[in-house]
Amino acid sequence: MNLAITQFMRPNGREKVFDIIIPDRFKDKVELLGKLHCKITAEQLINGKAAQYITHESGDMDIRVTPCGGKADEALMEMLDNFSQESFETWLIENKE
Repeated sequence: MNLAITQFMRPNGREKVFDIIIPDRFKDKVELLGKLHCKITAEQLINGKAAQYITHESGDMDIRVTPCGGKADEALMEMLDNFSQESFETWLIENKE
């Protein structure tokens, strides 16, 4: 299945949306992201590492910094595995305090 990711491009942070292919087992997670008004964003840091986020208008719920490539892919799958309505609601409550 496809997952839309917003990447912030260097040097000025211009946004570019692109699709990546992820396993179909994440279909429910991707739908939940949309339902909760969250999205996946990413950027390559100056040190060459990849930063990926689950982002909401209230802030970044989850952040992973890894080397680019396979480790970044693994981190994305881990973020999706850990994402749930319960974890989102807990984060939202904690973020308002």
